[in-house]
Amino acid sequence: MKTSRLNISTARLLNLCLALLLSACAGSRHYHAIPAEGPPSTPRLLEVRSEVSVATMHFPAGTYLLTAEDDVGYYYRAPRKIAEHTAGAPIYHDGGIYVNKRDSRRLRGYVYWAGKLTHLGNLSRVKHQFAD
Repeated sequence: MKTSRLNISTARLLNLCLALLLSACAGSRHYHAIPAEGPPSTPRLLEVRSEVSVATMHFPAGTYLLTAEDDVGYYYRAPRKIAEHTAGAPIYHDGGIYVNKRDSRRLRGYVYWAGKLTHLGNLSRVKHQFAD
């Protein structure tokens, strides 16, 4: 029984590592923080109604705050740290949800992994609503 749990945990960790390796970093897209008032045409808040996960990363429900943008989209910071569930104790990361500028229905998760901003997964199906 312990061997199968270890194999499942190892497989999840490998899947997460692969997802992170294949995901794009925001460093080449002119990432920059935006002022508290935000761009005039962009909602400052993103309300997520239920927890959503990508591999072992769990994004909490709650109100996400607009904090940054790049050439392609906007970064909404999570109300709490993103929990990465591992075989041991959870590891917590700063992060949130990334929203595409051209299609605000396209959501992705992002976390700071080893000091770098990393996009991961597709969160477009999570129930959400923008607010000011």
